[in-house]
Order: sequence, then structure tokens, then C-alpha cells
Amino acid sequence: MSSPVHAITGPGTSTKASRADDTDPTVVQTVGLTRDYGGGGLYDVDLSVPRGCVYGLVGPNGAGKTTMLSILSGMRRADRGVVRVSVQRNRIAVCPDVPEFDSWLAEQKAGLAKRVDTGGDDGGEFRGSIVEYGKRVAMAQGCVKCHSLDGEPHIGPTWLDLYHRRETLDNGQVIVADEGYLTDSMIDPRGKIVRGFKPVMPTYKGRLSAPEAAALVEFIKSLRSENVQNVPSKEAVYEPVRR
Repeated sequence: MSSPVHAITGPGTSTKASRADDTDPTVVQTVGLTRDYGGGGLYDVDLSVPRGCVYGLVGPNGAGKTTMLSILSGMRRADRGVVRVSVQRNRIAVCPDVPEFDSWLAEQKAGLAKRVDTGGDDGGEFRGSIVEYGKRVAMAQGCVKCHSLDGEPHIGPTWLDLYHRRETLDNGQVIVADEGYLTDSMIDPRGKIVRGFKPVMPTYKGRLSAPEAAALVEFIKSLRSENVQNVPSKEAVYEPVRR
């Protein structure tokens, strides 16, 4: 005889209940969770997700991944088992696998390309490694006039060992120079200024295609010294022009 499903979705919205909810060590738990579609579905799934952890569901089509997420989010009912979700329902979101998702994803990718490239140029044809392509772009765009490749201070931070380096901005914020930061710095160079440097870099929005921007990032990532030291950039050196 099948047992009914017991769904415990967490306490209400009172302050006392919210505090108890936030300290629960287990955020998601299922016991014997079953959803039978007549030969396929979920069968006796026991799951425990500790608070603060990130879990992924991996499996072939038809394994029950979407069904599992739908039951946890309250969008679908199980046949039997226990479901316990120790967060409020208005804090749970799920993106169901629907036909419209593919077109939405294509629009997001197009929007990202537009954010980097407003000129519509695909960067032209280049045969060789993406790092070499990035080096060629850096030389053509004059990047090395402000950024050194050997660690020496210049108008802008050196590119040597820049990737994943922790930098302190002029507002005191500490960031990690990852792919996102490097790309944003090309498009909006004055958005995040590294301490000790002046906001003199021009924007490259509309001047770089998406492939060129990606190649530049890969070129910067390739500039690693033999003994990598995760140290902040040296401050810029401004020398008077001799006449």
C-alpha cells in the first residue's frame, strides 16, 4: 500500500520562524521519494543536501532529473515518500525544460555578443592558436603601449600574471582578475580602476569583435612567469616626456 507524500516546506514568515529555518543544517531532504510514470520515473530516492552546498543532478534523458526538481519546487506531486524543504516557497526557483528555452538561450548569447561588439564584425579569419590571435589583436590595438608584458610598471597594470591576481581598486574593493573582469575592463575601463593607476584607458566597445575580445583574454591568461607570485600590481610610473 502506497504511503502518502508528506511535504514539509519550512516555517512561515515570522522572524522567529525565519531564524530557525536559516539555522537548519539540511536544506533539502527526501526519503523514499517515488513518482511512477508506468515504467519510468523516480523510485525510492533518498537525498540529503546540507545547507550551503551546491548539488547537481546528472543522468540521461528520462532519468527523472526534471521530475525531481519539479517535486522539490512544488510544481509536481510525488506518488509516495517524504519531501522536506527547509526554505520558504517564495525563495525557490526552477527553470523547467520547455521548448522555449532553446530560443531564450540563443537570445541571451546574442545579447552577450552585442554587449562586446556593436560593430557587427566577426573579427576576420585567422589561422593559428587563439593565444597568437590575441597577441596580434593586442599589438594592433596598441594595448602594449600601456600594459607591459614582463612585469614592469607602466601606465596600466602589467599583464604578466594578471589572470586570477587579486587587485585592490581605488575604492578599496578587492577583486579577482578573472575572465569577466578582463572583458568588462575592455568595455567599461573606468568602471573598476586599480589603485595607483589613472583612468586613462579608452573604451573598446565597438572596436573589438567578440572573438577578438575572447582572444585577448586568452592571451592575457597565457602570460605567466615561471614562479608565479600572487601579488598586487606595482603602481604606475609617469615619466616626463623629454624634448
